[in-house]
Amino acid sequence: MGEKYRITMLTQRLIRLEYQEDGIFCDEKTACVQNRDFGNVEYDCYEKDGFIFYETPYLLLKYNKKEFTASGLNITLKTKASDWRSVWYYGDKLSTLGGTARTLDFTDGDVDVGDGIISRFGFSVLDDSDSSIIKNDHIYPREHKGIDLYFFGYAREYNQAMKDYYHLTGDVPMLPRYALGNWWSRYYEYTQEEYLRLMDKFENKNVPLSVAVIDMDWHLVKSVPEKYGSGWTGYTWNRELFPDPEGFLSDLHKRGLKTTLNVHPANGCQPFEEAYEDMRKAMNVEEGKAVEFNCADHKFMEAYFKYLHHPLENMGVDFWWIDWQQGTVSNIFFVKEKKLYTPTLSCGLLPGILRAYILETYDVKETILYPEDLVTFDECFLTNSLMGIMPLFQIENVAFKERTVTNQLRKSYLEMYVNHPGM
Repeated sequence: MGEKYRITMLTQRLIRLEYQEDGIFCDEKTACVQNRDFGNVEYDCYEKDGFIFYETPYLLLKYNKKEFTASGLNITLKTKASDWRSVWYYGDKLSTLGGTARTLDFTDGDVDVGDGIISRFGFSVLDDSDSSIIKNDHIYPREHKGIDLYFFGYAREYNQAMKDYYHLTGDVPMLPRYALGNWWSRYYEYTQEEYLRLMDKFENKNVPLSVAVIDMDWHLVKSVPEKYGSGWTGYTWNRELFPDPEGFLSDLHKRGLKTTLNVHPANGCQPFEEAYEDMRKAMNVEEGKAVEFNCADHKFMEAYFKYLHHPLENMGVDFWWIDWQQGTVSNIFFVKEKKLYTPTLSCGLLPGILRAYILETYDVKETILYPEDLVTFDECFLTNSLMGIMPLFQIENVAFKERTVTNQLRKSYLEMYVNHPGM
């Protein structure tokens, strides 16, 4: 360990590599990494010609004790997995069998799944530099920006690589048996009676089901006052369709079905919700103002589950379908000193209708933005035709606490939408 770097031999094949300009390293759990304790590790450490070496029977790390560069940091696999390559240099592009994708919404064709742990070359790198940290079961952005990598050098010991990966990142809970059965899900405005009758029809035709999915019309949607938006987010039963929610859920359970409700949490808790007063008081929000969703605020999350989720679970809801919240079809805007900024279309944004409306209506600077620019902005919001204007509270470890301009734009947009519903 040096003043600005720290190298930790977690196993003889797994190495943590940290570089911090301020010399403050992360020992807390992160949103990705849960357990760094693998027990004692035997290795050799020595210096030669200005480099420090860490050596195990499987790996040889060579480092010049300076800022990480390709010429100053490399790791050699002693047991080759490939005749083509056995040395990793810092910053190298990886060649793995792939990881996973966050969503398949609006995809058609190939999907970028990023990098995974398994590689034909025998090594991979997990970058945890931007993960939020976890303290006292609450999540916080990292205060100290730096480099935090985990090098996996397992050659062809793929099973051991995955075993250690799960030890590092936390065990994956086993799916309950019912989750592997047939689910019924349809975006349709069922009534309580219609839904139960349909379940009986499936049973009569010997179609086995294990999960009953109730899409968003379980809660108030069409009756939501226009000033509160689309009604896409909701936590109050629509009793015109479901006059007896407790009885409905009980009847599904009697049929041997687990039940999940659809929820889109992005718009928080609006004043029309039955649980609004409890949420408003818990968050000390002015009466009549929405309680905005902020998963980075542990006080909000405690109130969110206590007043919005747990009462419904006590009614009989078994689990939740957290629906479409990503911004794959959204555009992004930033606010600095009350002036609007947005990336150019060449950055990969869509020429959306709402984006065009904002560009035509307000003074907006289109420019190329970089990750390091984020800290210079006061506010951030997303736009799309479905959800309107949505404040964004955080990107990685950069928080946006101001929402004055965003809320003004949302109000103006909603007023315009009410007066010109064909827009």
